Amino acid sequence: MPLGNTGKIIDSITTKKKQILITFNSLEKLTLSPDQFTQGYYYVGKAIDSKTFEQIQLASQTQPFIDYGFRLLSKGRYSEYQIREKLYHRKAIKPQVEDVIQRLKLAHLIDDQTLMNDWIHHFQMQGYGERRIKEKLYEKKFSSELIQKLVLNQEIEIEKLTHLTNTLHQKYAHLSYRLRHETIKRRLLERGYDLKLINTSISKLPPEDEQVEFTNLKNDIQKAKRLYEKRLKGAELQEKIINFLLRKGYNYSNIKRLLKESPDGD
Repeated sequence: MPLGNTGKIIDSITTKKKQILITFNSLEKLTLSPDQFTQGYYYVGKAIDSKTFEQIQLASQTQPFIDYGFRLLSKGRYSEYQIREKLYHRKAIKPQVEDVIQRLKLAHLIDDQTLMNDWIHHFQMQGYGERRIKEKLYEKKFSSELIQKLVLNQEIEIEKLTHLTNTLHQKYAHLSYRLRHETIKRRLLERGYDLKLINTSISKLPPEDEQVEFTNLKNDIQKAKRLYEKRLKGAELQEKIINFLLRKGYNYSNIKRLLKESPDGD
């Protein structure tokens, strides 16, 4: 059969385990998977033009990446972005990456929406609010389009926010009433909760306990004295202690009252 400008002629076809080896009269060889082989119509003596040969060659070079993609997803769950990054890291070129992604999607192995929803549930159960969850999803390279459609489970959000608020209220029980609430609010904001939801949650905490407030104030007065009384005396010491306690959120009149009642007060 004359070659003309047709390119190469298949000289032999050999099956080796799960691969098909095609040898051309030019002595070039291509290895295809059974799937790739059946997609074409190959037989000994068939003439392959240069363009088709390049396509078959690219398919042959892509197969290891396809196999890698299937192996990867058999061991764990990955987003489309993560799979692309891993393929590029293995030196796959863009057409090969697109081919692998298409095949994995056809096999229903890539589903970013479902994967993202699972991550949302995971982050909610860890006690994160919407803003922080979005940040974490961006870190995991989910698309902006998907993230903007994010929907939280409102029951879980309120449950976790309430639990965190109560836990922080107990943790910071040694602080003044005002500083305790400010600290709780800051910590909840850091976890990504909405300010309106935070204020509602804090408003449900027990009211200020005057006895606890005075106990905490007495403890902080002693702490301030230990910090400053070796370096300062008299009015200067008194002013330093008052400023220390004001920064901790205590009421000025309460500070003055307890300082006067203390054994070494003015």
